[in-house]
Amino acid sequence: HRPVDDARRVTCPALVLHGEQDRRATVEQVRAVHAALAASTKSLRVFPGIAHQSCLASNPTAWRAEISSLIGSVDSSGPRATNR
Repeated sequence: HRPVDDARRVTCPALVLHGEQDRRATVEQVRAVHAALAASTKSLRVFPGIAHQSCLASNPTAWRAEISSLIGSVDSSGPRATNR
């Protein structure tokens, strides 16, 4: 299984949410997956202090903001890429 290779085939808008303290996938690995996404609209959000758990459960306000931002970028201003 090679997530970076899989990401190259993703062309739909993509949002990658990741916990900074995740031991299963490092921030560097997730950044590589994000960079490889073929989607013209893509966003990466790394949640500080969160491990391999639900970003929604850990920080619902930030999670909702990221979802809204992705939807808004697709609906109103066209494609864009962000990395936070």
